[in-house]
Amino acid sequence: MYYALLFILWSNPSPLVTTPCPIPSSPPIHSITTEGLHRTLPRVVTRHIRQRTGEPFDCATWEQEKIDWENLEIFASVDVSATSTSEGLNIVYTFQELPRFFAFPAAKATDQQGWSLGPGASMLNILGRDIRLDFYIRTTVAPTPFLATEYMLYAQSHWTEDLPIEWILQLTHVNSYNPVLEFEERSFIFELELYHRLFSRFKLLYTADLQAIYHDASVPLFTPKKGVTHKMFLSDSDWDYVPKLGVGVAFDSRDQLFNPHRGIYQEVRLSQYGGFIGGPANYLELLVDFKGYIPAFNNDILALSALGRYRPGTMGAYSFFYVGGSNTLRAYDTNSENYGQHELLGTTEYRLQFFERRPLNVWDSNVFYGIQWVFGADVAMLWQPENTTPQSLTSLYTGLHLLFPGFDRLRIEVGVHNFDEGLHHVQYGLSLGLYEKPLMQRQRIR
Repeated sequence: MYYALLFILWSNPSPLVTTPCPIPSSPPIHSITTEGLHRTLPRVVTRHIRQRTGEPFDCATWEQEKIDWENLEIFASVDVSATSTSEGLNIVYTFQELPRFFAFPAAKATDQQGWSLGPGASMLNILGRDIRLDFYIRTTVAPTPFLATEYMLYAQSHWTEDLPIEWILQLTHVNSYNPVLEFEERSFIFELELYHRLFSRFKLLYTADLQAIYHDASVPLFTPKKGVTHKMFLSDSDWDYVPKLGVGVAFDSRDQLFNPHRGIYQEVRLSQYGGFIGGPANYLELLVDFKGYIPAFNNDILALSALGRYRPGTMGAYSFFYVGGSNTLRAYDTNSENYGQHELLGTTEYRLQFFERRPLNVWDSNVFYGIQWVFGADVAMLWQPENTTPQSLTSLYTGLHLLFPGFDRLRIEVGVHNFDEGLHHVQYGLSLGLYEKPLMQRQRIR
């Protein structure tokens, strides 16, 4: 069934046209110009123009051009218009740029710490290019105020000059009490990822990370259940330094990055932690990540996702996986018993879309928004080092998704689980989350 779905989505990866063609028929194009580029270098836009002078305007090509520009995440809207002359058609692309700089309350929702809030700032179009730089300072506000404080610097660009190489750089520092492992956590993480696009849909992946975590001498062991213990830290010094190198390949036929309607994302990645590259840990990670999107009735979307990570070797307990919450298993609480060294997560979600994204002007700034109602099911399987039989958990949920730039979506959902023991034992839970769950389940550690 999986391969049949893969074939269907792969065989028709073209963009989903949701609006009438703005220029349904035309004489050959005579000229192509742009308007509204006050801060953006023209080359950032022109490298995505596929229409050609001397040829008629093509509606499918326009749809792909628009998606490419929206994926840069620097424009609130993109439109095209045309005027006919005796020499042919004059095409004009009109862009509304997002603000160059804006400050905002930086919210975050994690399964372990709950909700965090603090000041955040974003800079877009740095040097006139599609470079984004974010800075956040967040502290927990619920359920336990000031339980953790996080400092983060995030930078991203979808291109390196005119090379099709996307890069992401992230620096994170956390001062936290970890309520699952019950220890005081001080950590630094450096992450660099490169995505080299090949043949428009294939990407080669390269990663280089370094994690440093300070030892809490009062908690040398992790004891999730009676008779089971794991070493919390691995080195004899005050810090565990764990480097990581990884390579992989990805296939991406999604019609757009924000709220995709059609296509798949399939990634396979192999990473080495510690071992011959240094540090006290020594384990491999085989990661397989699948996301699929199928258009449904009235522009609705069926979204499927599966994430599997197999990690044989030696690691500190702070690197184990835990499930429960909006980013892994809705309606469950995160607790130390639902843990594993290996994991498999899956979600099936139907998105009832009230309307496609719409531009909105707020205080003279151009943004956009969308609204969806969703129904879905989560499943999680965890393998513990001392037990080869997986732990399996499931839940059902429904709720409202509010779509915005920057946060992708705010997820407000109600879930239920524990159905197999009868109606009197069914448990309910409210979950709040940001971004798509398939994205956050890979970045949920803290």
